[in-house]
Amino acid sequence: MACVVLVEDDHRIRSALVRALSERGHDVVASATGIDGLNRIVERAPDLVILDLGLPDISGTELLKMVRAVSAVPVIVATARDDDSEIVRTLDAGADDYVIKPFSADHLDARMRAILRRAQGDGDNGLRERLVLVVEGPPGHGDPDRGQEPPAGVEDRGRDAAEVLAELLAIDRVAAAADLAQLVAQGVGIGDRVGA
Repeated sequence: MACVVLVEDDHRIRSALVRALSERGHDVVASATGIDGLNRIVERAPDLVILDLGLPDISGTELLKMVRAVSAVPVIVATARDDDSEIVRTLDAGADDYVIKPFSADHLDARMRAILRRAQGDGDNGLRERLVLVVEGPPGHGDPDRGQEPPAGVEDRGRDAAEVLAELLAIDRVAAAADLAQLVAQGVGIGDRVGA
């Protein structure tokens, strides 16, 4: 059915969920730490992530923010934390659903199916395609002075580069700042699309 990355530090819970979800037809990749979980999310581009908040290396909320920086994959937080303010903060940070432990495998699977149904229409459940803006790119890369169109989603109204960059950031289609210098060095220019 779905490729799922499970990030859960408790061995018993992790094993039980892997077994239960595998029996329901899901391909489950499990991780006990946040950093390993992030690596698996980037490598596998799963259909869904199940995330515990209490991880040994980083907080689940911090991991959620990192995931959201590179992916639109649906995330279900599965935790024992039942404080309303914690639930609201986690959903506002980018979680798609929040399940409080203990829960049944059937309950979790039903929530997974509901989220996957909604995500099917988005077509953006893996790593996001990144649209890179380079102010001074090589010739032939979306240069309006040469009659070429600006990047998709950006209207050219004679604005300066800072305004265009702000618009791209607002529509969440710019490569991470750390990647930008490397892409410029590789000759990537305005309008070039690069995969994550």
